[in-house]
Amino acid sequence: MSLLPGSPISPIHDPNPPTLGTSSSLVNYTTIPSPPTACIFAEMRYGSNGSTSGAAELLLGNNGSDASIGRITWDGADSGSFDSGEVAFGLVIPAGGGSPNQDSLAVFGAVTNPVNYGLATYGTIIAVVIEAGVQINAAVAVTGLSVQFYKAGTQTDTYNLASGPAVDTTTAPNPVAAQVLTITPGHSDNDSVQILGSIQLTAPDGTFPGADDLFVQIFIQTASCSQ
Repeated sequence: MSLLPGSPISPIHDPNPPTLGTSSSLVNYTTIPSPPTACIFAEMRYGSNGSTSGAAELLLGNNGSDASIGRITWDGADSGSFDSGEVAFGLVIPAGGGSPNQDSLAVFGAVTNPVNYGLATYGTIIAVVIEAGVQINAAVAVTGLSVQFYKAGTQTDTYNLASGPAVDTTTAPNPVAAQVLTITPGHSDNDSVQILGSIQLTAPDGTFPGADDLFVQIFIQTASCSQ
């Protein structure tokens, strides 16, 4: 389940994807909800759009203070509207975690690729929570999502979604919105998970995003967690 640094990731684009052995829920919010309890989180956000003197765009860790960070320039244009285009990503959560079984987040085109984290260990994978959110008039979308659960290296459960979670408040009177997808595997003893897909961040001309104004967060909920 390794991802090659800097290599394109091939997400699944199936208009009628199968969902095998899993259950899911998709919930809309008009505020940004409190983060769920999780052992591992990954975040892809506007950050400072690649500026090395500003907030990082990519984070992977157990909490905000211990996260490994990575850099990416989402949109290199100097003016006009902001549009990252579709950017492929892959998150690998190996069995047990820690070192040398480090978690890894690969984002196509990132300077730091992959971002690795190995300070937390964990038990079986209970659920995966994916949140797309905006706090200004903007849009964030996840497409080609494939969540693949494993036990002892053998794939057990799969969840595919062609589009979502996604939010778009570009012309909305309330600029804040989030959509949260929770995926629960059919097997209770999965020890690892791989999440593939693409994200796109957009904002109209004249908008000046802050670090957390456009984001996708992924939370890995586990039966146990230690650091």
